[in-house]
Amino acid sequence: MYEGCRRIVDMHDGMMERLSSVRSQEEVLKIGATDIIYSERFSKNIVNFHESNPNIQMEFVSLGYYDCERYLENDIVDLCITMKLDSLAKYKFKRVWTDLFHLYTDKANPLASKTKVRIKDLANEKIILLSNNTKGGSMLREYFIDKGFIANIILSTSQMSLAFEYVTAQMGVAILPFYGTPQEYCRRKDVVSIEIQDLDCFCEMGILYLKDKMLSRQESGFISYFADTVNCWDDL
Repeated sequence: MYEGCRRIVDMHDGMMERLSSVRSQEEVLKIGATDIIYSERFSKNIVNFHESNPNIQMEFVSLGYYDCERYLENDIVDLCITMKLDSLAKYKFKRVWTDLFHLYTDKANPLASKTKVRIKDLANEKIILLSNNTKGGSMLREYFIDKGFIANIILSTSQMSLAFEYVTAQMGVAILPFYGTPQEYCRRKDVVSIEIQDLDCFCEMGILYLKDKMLSRQESGFISYFADTVNCWDDL
């Protein structure tokens, strides 16, 4: 009986080892990423993660904030990198960084000489915001209404390139998330980034997943990596 049990245990262990090997080769980590997080900082951290974990295949799906719940519930993606949901009844959210909104203007604008501005300084400006179907865009609009600020919005877009074309053409000023804005635009010599001193509205960014989900080793590793490394953005 003892020898028979040993053979059964050895067969079981061998089978599990082979299954584990096949699973690690075939499993793909599917990550939903909302438009607001496409930046140079984010891309570099993805590359660094992949270099440290070459066996983990990753597939990124671009989606809007309001698509996250549907994609997670239908198992289209495993994790979402997005803004915190208003309700987390069915989800867990690991905050990774906080993204503040900055003002972007061309150097010819009188505001460009300031290091900080206030919302009232934008009363006569034509303003470019994120689209209303993005959480950041709808959040800012609600914030302005709450503060009694009437914004002269001339463009709503989720395309950062279009927003900066308007700015450099001196057609308006843009209010965009600081970390979510690609550095290729921030480094332009004809564009100035200015802190909005009294704008206490921000994007709480992190990783979202279903509350009852049993996380795989790959998923746990990805969450831990971003919580440990990207979190340092807040100190920059």
